Amino acid sequence: MKNLQTIIALYLVFTVLPAQNASDYFPNNFGYTWKYEIETLDTLNEVIPEYTFYELDSLESVIFYNDKDANLILSKTGNLESINLLPYVDSNYVALESDLANIYVGNLLEDLPSEYSGDFSQFFGWYAIYDFNSNVNVPRQIFSFDTTITIDSVDVPLRFTVETKRLSNENLETEIGNFTCKKFEVSVNVYYLTIIPIKLFSIQTYYWLAPENWIVLEYRESFYSLSEEFGLPPLYIPGYRKTILSDFPSVGIGVNSNEIPEKFVLSQNYPNPFNPSTKIAFSIPTTGNVKLVVFNSLGQQVAELVNKQLISGQYEIDFTATNLPSGIYFYKLSSENYSETKKMILVK
Repeated sequence: MKNLQTIIALYLVFTVLPAQNASDYFPNNFGYTWKYEIETLDTLNEVIPEYTFYELDSLESVIFYNDKDANLILSKTGNLESINLLPYVDSNYVALESDLANIYVGNLLEDLPSEYSGDFSQFFGWYAIYDFNSNVNVPRQIFSFDTTITIDSVDVPLRFTVETKRLSNENLETEIGNFTCKKFEVSVNVYYLTIIPIKLFSIQTYYWLAPENWIVLEYRESFYSLSEEFGLPPLYIPGYRKTILSDFPSVGIGVNSNEIPEKFVLSQNYPNPFNPSTKIAFSIPTTGNVKLVVFNSLGQQVAELVNKQLISGQYEIDFTATNLPSGIYFYKLSSENYSETKKMILVK
């Protein structure tokens, strides 16, 4: 009798508790945007501030892509001064099927240098990266390929595999809220092929997915491998931390003086030429809306540094052009009944 009661109780538990669907973790409204800060890590996994950049993703629509109904996500990266002005340059595709989230991957081994991985374009396609109801800590192999690469006229037989694994749920505090996240590990593994394959190294990337918000944190430690005994060159891949933001930080404007200027002044940037950062100082005699923008030599706006109400005073702002090519640029300060433009040179 007790056994029967136990069976009935277990049945009720597993029928009342719904399975986790992948769609529960994905936004349901088109136009949803993700704003991320991406911090590059050094060999000690410390942040390198000058290599921090930003990413803006937008959920565009559902389209039929390579035999699946897919969510189309448009993406772009840049620095704070330019991220909102840049066009979207990349497309990502997510197909949600019950408890699986399929990702269309252009290159599963994109972080490996070409001398290791070569051309894997034949393996572009859909991969079930996230299984929301898979057993915790049980790896699933989603890709395996044996090949031979030639380094300095030496043939090296290798096996590449990609595994994904669901880890225990984690509570995570973010700028957009606190969530109980699904956490996944994706591993790229490289083996030296002998009678018994020898694992040379494994690179893990971790993803935290929040209900209705998708990826809110992504992390990979810096990686270094030395496999000279197998004829392979040293391999270094910098780590990174990609964190969801409620909004991009405002570009900092410093007040140089409390004195009220007698007139508008736009100073020459310093240093000039510059690489990749420079300072632009300006003065405004009256309170009002002030706009400071940067154009390239074709007259195209590439950055908006200021566009808001400022009180009278003297100001200085930093402009960083990490993602812009070398060349001549123009910066223009404008307010009511005032406009002035100066030239600056970026040399990389």
